[in-house]
Amino acid sequence: MAYDSTYKYNKKEFTYSAGLLSQVKVYDNISDTLLFTKDLTYNGSSQLVTLVITRESDSETLTKTFSYDGSGNLSTIVET
Repeated sequence: MAYDSTYKYNKKEFTYSAGLLSQVKVYDNISDTLLFTKDLTYNGSSQLVTLVITRESDSETLTKTFSYDGSGNLSTIVET
């Protein structure tokens, strides 16, 4: 799924849970149509473990999974 950088200028709505960013909704500035939803999940150490981007027009998703080593350092990112 392609994510066009022009979306950085569109309206964004942020949701937080337990002090962590849990969702970002990206809307078209002109039509106020929801374009993308980004859902974020974290582990018990508050490290990002999953980012799921859903394109609203066709429900296509891009998932990124983040893994950490024993010291808590980011070790891998897998995109599916």
